Amino acid sequence: MAHWIPECPPNQAAAQINDVYVSDDLTVYATDRVNGGVYILEPDRALTDRMTQAAW
Repeated sequence: MAHWIPECPPNQAAAQINDVYVSDDLTVYATDRVNGGVYILEPDRALTDRMTQAAW
């Protein structure tokens, strides 16, 4: 449906995203397992529509 690649966190060779959670309001939370912390992503309207359709 979509992709997202964050900038590489400081002192890391690459982003290490390993956990993704999508809340009921379709906000996406992703964590970097090394130094990046938590990323909070808000899908645009087109992606929100596609996510809603896919859930059915």
